[in-house]
Amino acid sequence: MKCTLYKIEMHTPLGKRTGQLLLIKDGTAVEGWLEVLSNRDPIHGTWNGNDICEFHGYINSLIRKIPFTALCQKKMDSVEIELTTEDNVFIVYGREILE
Repeated sequence: MKCTLYKIEMHTPLGKRTGQLLLIKDGTAVEGWLEVLSNRDPIHGTWNGNDICEFHGYINSLIRKIPFTALCQKKMDSVEIELTTEDNVFIVYGREILE
């Protein structure tokens, strides 16, 4: 099992939103959480074995709970994510936090 924590920036129509992403890789499964808009929500998905994973979850805003799916490309010490909701597609960039 491998745990990686990222500091992220999500680009939205209202500007950049910062947060964190924890990815826990266990074989082909991925679990963890996405922390953005002052909320930490669980994620679940799969790795395809080529530094690409797909995961899904919810973002809790002040107004509603927004379901999303995400396609994540892992690079050396960073990730690039295309996060898709029913209304929008957001680009998220993340850098690994070394502890």
